[in-house]
Amino acid sequence: MEKHDAIAELWRIYTLERSLHEQAQADEVMRSKRRREAEDALIEGMLSIGMRTAEIGGRAFSLRRQVNISVTKENEDEVRGWLAITLGQDAAQDYLEVKVKRYAVERMVKEGLREGKAPESYPAFLKLYDRPRISVRGWDNEDTAPNNNETKGNA
Repeated sequence: MEKHDAIAELWRIYTLERSLHEQAQADEVMRSKRRREAEDALIEGMLSIGMRTAEIGGRAFSLRRQVNISVTKENEDEVRGWLAITLGQDAAQDYLEVKVKRYAVERMVKEGLREGKAPESYPAFLKLYDRPRISVRGWDNEDTAPNNNETKGNA
């Protein structure tokens, strides 16, 4: 029974820390949302009076253009065609890349480990990180740490 009591205490600590971590993440999401809202209001205020730069309280700030585009697997062929038409086929090559499929490589490594291959047999540049993790089914982010001290399992 001592082993189960020890596991119950470790579980209690884990669930408490996990709950605190999840609350901290939720707090960070809310703070980020409020920061974005404040930034949007500042931008709108600056635009409404035609201000591009300012200095207040010793801090200088200015409006900058932010440009984002969407190049995805779904529109990749269209983007390739547009580059070829816009720049010519040879010049378009400067904007293309061949990428390693990270998740396919990760899957291959996991399969090798499952088959008994030693982690040390993989090259150092892969920075293989292999350690046990806790997987919890039924965890609800809105739950607080369970107060259930009963443990089940094999010691």
